[in-house]
Amino acid sequence: MATEISKTMIKHFGIKSNDNIIFMDNDNMLSESSKSLINNEINYLINNAIKKAVEIIEKNIDNFNDIAIKLKENVNIDEKYLKTLKINY
Repeated sequence: MATEISKTMIKHFGIKSNDNIIFMDNDNMLSESSKSLINNEINYLINNAIKKAVEIIEKNIDNFNDIAIKLKENVNIDEKYLKTLKINY
């Protein structure tokens, strides 16, 4: 799924290579170097997203533990409760 989201982002916004912007309209029409550049960008986007997700979890581990306890007690939680949490990005 992450790969497809990354490809969609590149299709819509393109990626910069030297002074050119590459758009991925049709995979079959791209050169091997362009495909390689796009694959590297996809890997970068996915790895960067994973890194950011882990940072958010680490910064907010107490909140996530509180949510887990609340879910064990009540099975569900409401938006009002979630808004009381101070999530750090």
